[in-house]
Amino acid sequence: MKKHPSKIPMIEDKQLRSFYDTFPIGLYRTSPEGCILDCNSALLQLLGYPDRDTLMAVPLNSLYYHPETRTKWMQMINHDGIVRNFETQLIKYDGTRIWVKNTGKVFFDENGVVSYYEGSIEDISERKQMEDDLKRSNEELHAKTKELLLKDEEARRNYQELLKKEQELISIMERNSTILDAIPDIMFIISDEGVFLDSHIPKLSSSSDLKDFVGKNIQTIGLSREMIDIFEQKITQTLKNKDLCQFEYEHILSGHRKYYEARLKILNEHQVLVIDRDITDRKEQDLKIKDAISQINTNMETLSTLNDQIRNPLTIISTLTDDIEKPIADQINQQVDAIDHIIDLLDQRLIRSEKIRNFLLKHYLIPIKQLTEVANRVSMGDLDVEVEKISFEEIDELTDSFKRMINAFKIMEAINSQLQGDEEKSEKNLNYLMEEYVIPIQKLTDVAKQVSMGDLSAEINVETRNSEIGELVESFKRLINAFKIMNAMNQEVNKD
Repeated sequence: MKKHPSKIPMIEDKQLRSFYDTFPIGLYRTSPEGCILDCNSALLQLLGYPDRDTLMAVPLNSLYYHPETRTKWMQMINHDGIVRNFETQLIKYDGTRIWVKNTGKVFFDENGVVSYYEGSIEDISERKQMEDDLKRSNEELHAKTKELLLKDEEARRNYQELLKKEQELISIMERNSTILDAIPDIMFIISDEGVFLDSHIPKLSSSSDLKDFVGKNIQTIGLSREMIDIFEQKITQTLKNKDLCQFEYEHILSGHRKYYEARLKILNEHQVLVIDRDITDRKEQDLKIKDAISQINTNMETLSTLNDQIRNPLTIISTLTDDIEKPIADQINQQVDAIDHIIDLLDQRLIRSEKIRNFLLKHYLIPIKQLTEVANRVSMGDLDVEVEKISFEEIDELTDSFKRMINAFKIMEAINSQLQGDEEKSEKNLNYLMEEYVIPIQKLTDVAKQVSMGDLSAEINVETRNSEIGELVESFKRLINAFKIMNAMNQEVNKD
């Protein structure tokens, strides 16, 4: 202004001045040096200044919140001659900030030197606030969208994991169902109040009508009062002691007398798993064996009596030959001696048969029944069973194999307990136990039952890579061979 005071036109016309002052948009005229040369009332109102003189006394740069934006604006307007809608922040008289839109034009003198700038300023604070709000909303929406996408991705992963777990569960259920179908035993879940909650009846079982027990009380299924009391006592005992409980009972089913071996194992504080094994065939075989042994005893008593009944008359006949002529007497005595020799042979065969019978009972049949019980309990997971030492070579070898096998079971159980958090390894371990131990033991249990009932045609079809089960199988084979030898000996004795 000082440099070119005469070259800056002023608004002197009253009408023009009046229009300038009453124009609703803030108007200004400024110098390149940063002085406000003129302004209208709208600009005073926009910036909140009390009068024109006060505003014109303020250096222009001090009105900018960011003074460097004026420098940028001057560079643009000096180059282009006009700048439209340049947005910046200004400081009002009370110190608050506003957003404005500045449109200006540059004026040069006759020498091409910038004389002054003239333009208009509009308050766009409300629009900028709306834009900021919209931007913030967009950012929040973007963040929410991203969060939802992440949650959706996580949900998809969880869903895939759930599908995988479901498939694994279905596979486990199918495997367990296959295992259950392969087990010939009948299974029930009974509550502490004696109500049948669930059942598993093997497909090949002849006791399919036992499924009707579900929902009934143990007192309403046709058991005798004595058997009801025994069952209730055993259920209470199992829940209290938390130990495996085992007993035998009989039941009339579809008009036939059936014998069962019941094993009770606690499931939870109010439920017991009852595993019923049909032992009717074994019981009938036991009865037949008892009848056979009883008949043998009767036959031996009869033969012993017959022995005396034959030997006594022979003694008399031998005495009477003293009064008979010698040639005839000699012939009679020869026949008496022959009969007496036959009776001696009969005595020897009776003694040997009795010894073989007692030997088989003592060293084979009774131990085999004991080991059958051990095999049953081990196949049910009871590893606290004790295997008594038996001082006979084949049975002794078998008991040692059983002990090593039970120790192996305990080691595998300990390993499995350490892997409770690792489902994959636990499942592999469970499969190993089933394939290498439980299933072979169940097969050997069936063989032991056949042998204990005198069936020596039993075949051991057990293939295993496990050393403990392998030794057990070999011991069983040697045991059956020993049985066959003893059986052959007994048959030869019986022939004599």
